[in-house]
Amino acid sequence: MPRWPGIYLDFLVEFLRTRHPEGIQVCTVSRKVGVSSPTISVLLHKDDAHLSTVEKIFEAYGYTLELDFRKDTPAGAYRPSEMPAEAGKLAGLVSILRQLRKTVHSVSLDAGVDDSVVKRLFTQGDVKVSTLHRILEVYGIKMTCRWIPRHTAA
Repeated sequence: MPRWPGIYLDFLVEFLRTRHPEGIQVCTVSRKVGVSSPTISVLLHKDDAHLSTVEKIFEAYGYTLELDFRKDTPAGAYRPSEMPAEAGKLAGLVSILRQLRKTVHSVSLDAGVDDSVVKRLFTQGDVKVSTLHRILEVYGIKMTCRWIPRHTAA
């Protein structure tokens, strides 16, 4: 059975292992998701994908991916407050970044990524998972992932 790096996509690999306890077979996952086997293989081997792609995998299995964000400081915790709908699953992160008075450009500079990448995070809620992790690390923000059966998702 292949061993996937599972650093950035650890939550996806864990999810797939729960769905396929006999072992994750790329061809089985690709059929379920409706993409080619090489697409799934590259995603798992590179340990990276856009969040929208990861969401589609969860949806193919009948689940919704939920992401929760929080930043703890000695003075207290930052939690999402105003949730910008345009940021989708990343609304909580965008809310915290705004509380920290971060702009698209300042996040871009701090994380070392192009402004267009951060703008897409703020306005479309999509970014590569490795970039998401970089931004979380730069600002000391913690992310918790949960998958919820679609019929019970809020």
